[in-house]
Amino acid sequence: MKTETDFIGTDVPWQKITPGGAVYSGGNSSGFRTGDWSSIKPFLDKEKCRNCHLCVPVCPDSVITAGDDIPEFNLNLCKGCGICVEACSFSALSMKKEEI
Repeated sequence: MKTETDFIGTDVPWQKITPGGAVYSGGNSSGFRTGDWSSIKPFLDKEKCRNCHLCVPVCPDSVITAGDDIPEFNLNLCKGCGICVEACSFSALSMKKEEI
């Protein structure tokens, strides 16, 4: 059950924020479109991908899900941290500047 302290926004007074600003749960970008914050996004080279899905659990914002054959990315949530690129043992992921 979600409480009023689960979502911090402009309408939440500082008294209701967790002590020290601690974050008690991950993957909070699913409620927001945080992908607009960065112009650098992960790019998957499907030829190099070995479907190991090692990139899925390391994503702090649940951007990557395990697809049937290859991982699927919801870039609307991606902040461009690059953790998935570092986790890929096969160099199938790289960070690319998004073309506008």
